[in-house]
Amino acid sequence: MRDSVTWPAAFALLAEAAVWLADRSAAEELIVDAGNFSGLNLMGAEFLAPFGSADRVTAGLKGVLGRRGVEDHFAAALELDRRMHSPLHVATTQAEWAAWLRRSDARDAQVEEHSAPARQLADRYGLARVRRILGADAVGGPVSPAGLTAREREVLQLIGRGRSNREIAAELFISEHTAANHVRSILMKTRAANRTAAAHYARQHGLLRDDSDDRHP
Repeated sequence: MRDSVTWPAAFALLAEAAVWLADRSAAEELIVDAGNFSGLNLMGAEFLAPFGSADRVTAGLKGVLGRRGVEDHFAAALELDRRMHSPLHVATTQAEWAAWLRRSDARDAQVEEHSAPARQLADRYGLARVRRILGADAVGGPVSPAGLTAREREVLQLIGRGRSNREIAAELFISEHTAANHVRSILMKTRAANRTAAAHYARQHGLLRDDSDDRHP
């Protein structure tokens, strides 16, 4: 597969998943390929889809593995993103940089140095993925357990009350398909095997409101 023209795109997607899941074994395997793309943009030509700087991906993998040089790679990625005049990739790099700093218990000022411009770009261009990376910090709130977004917390509260996907969609004025996507994301992020386990996770982390007059009949 590494000889295929699709490998740069596959590498970018696999690395993103490894970083999101903090999967050390996957990161160990992928970091071997990272050096081949240093200083380059990753592109899925068959989709005409740019994935941004490979150095951003390398920074994420090294962050998972606890290796040195994470900030050097983020800085190189940001420099390339700015040369490419790409607000999407500038915002993504700074959001991921801020997220890594937060996980590393860096000072708030260091986190804000990158989260603030990423947040501004996300608001200006409607970058939903960047907001997801920033988490609740995108709206100035506390960081949510498991990286759940505000909408996912709403869905999780309804799961905890026994609502079906159809009922969740009706209450939140979204499509049933969108509700199902939120549920899948919640199960993945909380590593819950099913809806009951997700509701238990929510109770453990204080994410369920005790609304006595809002019970499912």
